[in-house]
Amino acid sequence: PTTITNGSNDSIDISYNGYPVGTGLNSYQLGSHLGDSVLATLSQPYGSRDWWPSKVSLGDKIDSADIYIKVPKPYKVGTAGLLISTDSTDTQYTYHWKTRYPTATYLFGLATYPYLVKERRVKIENDTIYLLHYLYPDYEEELDNYTLTLDTLLAFFTEKFGPYPFLKEKYGHAQWNRAGGMEHQTMSFMGNFNHELVAHELAHQWFGDLITCGSWQDIWLNEGFATYCTMLSYERLFGGFWWRKSREVTLERALMDSGSVFCDDTSNVFRIFNPFLSYAKAAYTLHMLRWVIGDEAFFSALKSYLNDTNLRFSFSKTNDLKYYLEQESGKNLDEFFNDWYFGRGYPEYYLYWTEANDTTIVLRLNQKTTVPESVDFFEMPVPITFYYADSVVTKIIDHKNNTVEYMLTHHSSIDSIKVDPELWIAAAKRTTLRKEYLTESGDLFIYPNPTNNTLYIEHQYIKPITSYELYNQLGQLILRVNNLNVSAYEPLKVNTEDLSAGTYLLKISVNDTLQNRRFVKIN
Repeated sequence: PTTITNGSNDSIDISYNGYPVGTGLNSYQLGSHLGDSVLATLSQPYGSRDWWPSKVSLGDKIDSADIYIKVPKPYKVGTAGLLISTDSTDTQYTYHWKTRYPTATYLFGLATYPYLVKERRVKIENDTIYLLHYLYPDYEEELDNYTLTLDTLLAFFTEKFGPYPFLKEKYGHAQWNRAGGMEHQTMSFMGNFNHELVAHELAHQWFGDLITCGSWQDIWLNEGFATYCTMLSYERLFGGFWWRKSREVTLERALMDSGSVFCDDTSNVFRIFNPFLSYAKAAYTLHMLRWVIGDEAFFSALKSYLNDTNLRFSFSKTNDLKYYLEQESGKNLDEFFNDWYFGRGYPEYYLYWTEANDTTIVLRLNQKTTVPESVDFFEMPVPITFYYADSVVTKIIDHKNNTVEYMLTHHSSIDSIKVDPELWIAAAKRTTLRKEYLTESGDLFIYPNPTNNTLYIEHQYIKPITSYELYNQLGQLILRVNNLNVSAYEPLKVNTEDLSAGTYLLKISVNDTLQNRRFVKIN
């Protein structure tokens, strides 16, 4: 043995053979299509070591690679970079692929099958991109149908995020037998060619491949961005119904899990790639960041992030993105990331409003959270939209607590009011209630007081109202109601129509306490 000095270059030859066993998301998969075998790899997150000697790391990219793959005829092989040569014998092909772009270990993959090869070049702004597709023969028509979509997506992402990162090599697709896709660098492996999957995997070439998450705790920087870019493609290419539908579907998925975007268990592959948190909630977190800092600052921050020479062809952490969002917007986003990135759960909004007079309305916007032990209040600018007979007006409430009332002037009778109708915020509920008048804020309150036929009980506690008792002014129990489960901001109706005029006492069990409230009945 000899000593290698620091900074010098050397090489290692490793010989290995065997039959890989897939782990994680099934890192080595053998299947068939139309009677021919299909072999494809999926190394994300820890599976590359299952099928080739490699350093499994999110801190060091392979700066270049020459890949030689020998397969029986008539099989073809798709992988990273450019196909340099094909050597042929009577029974075998040996393919030589080469890439000179830094590549994370898990972003290398190979797929082999007797593919139909389709290639072309497309001009996007001032650049020409080489497109290479390895298809199942029965999918040729499907590829032809989506060609325009791919070109449009390339143009859109180039406009938003800068030139395609791997211009000197290619972008392409190789089919495999999985339902979804994988963003192997310069060649995504695809289960189909629907718009959503094509957009998602293409977006990864910027978010995931050019800049790769620096730990699996930060997987949202890959999957959240790819999911949100797909949403953006609906906004740009389809608009209207489909743009709203993409928000509704993504929000619905996010609300299926109350966990955090931050991945707290990187040993569990299914937590890393949780579709509700690492994809949907992560995408909606980006959507809310866009809302909080505005379009100009948001998209400018993304370009600055993608152009950072310390991050390009390397790795990033959440704080790297946060830095550029704060730089471009001039806003401190600590509270936002504590609530939405590290925090669990979602807000529920309850808007109460009344018309004080012909020109003034009074609003109270209350919030409770679905996981209050993690986040007791989400501070957000909340859009409130007023619908009049002849116009629609949106006002922004900087919602920082539940005790503030807002007085607004208006010019005509209001038809309705909605909280965040454009779905900027990942809210679990958006409830609007019109009242004849608003009670004073408090943890537990009853109204109207005095009352005639109906009394309402409301509270703002974490735990519900479970029962109440009604006593007359002689201290006699006249009504007991048990087995209730009344959550915060949900009015509990008490029928007082048959009560005689006088003063009454309510004993209310709420939040594991007993509270007393007096009211006056009038005829």
